[in-house]
Amino acid sequence: SASRIDTTGSSLSIDLEVRSFADRKEPVYELLVADVRLLDPDLVIVQDHCRVCAVTPQELEGCGNLNQLVLKPCTLDETMGDVLRIADALGVPERGRELHSLLS
Repeated sequence: SASRIDTTGSSLSIDLEVRSFADRKEPVYELLVADVRLLDPDLVIVQDHCRVCAVTPQELEGCGNLNQLVLKPCTLDETMGDVLRIADALGVPERGRELHSLLS
């Protein structure tokens, strides 16, 4: 992805641009579809909390049939559960359980 705002500006100008995108319900980041297709990822992990500050699952639909894992944890327990979900999606559930246990 690439930022759609001028990141060389002052904190105030960046804040104003981000707020403007948020008011219009538009993402601050542009998905570089050609790059995603070229990379041909096995799995794309996306968050679905903030549609302004990250690429959305819906935007990835334009990249073809990608295997997506959409995360939207709201609590620490849900975040810890996502450790397991990510490991499962990557085919390494045992590593997820080890990490989960270490972090718990």
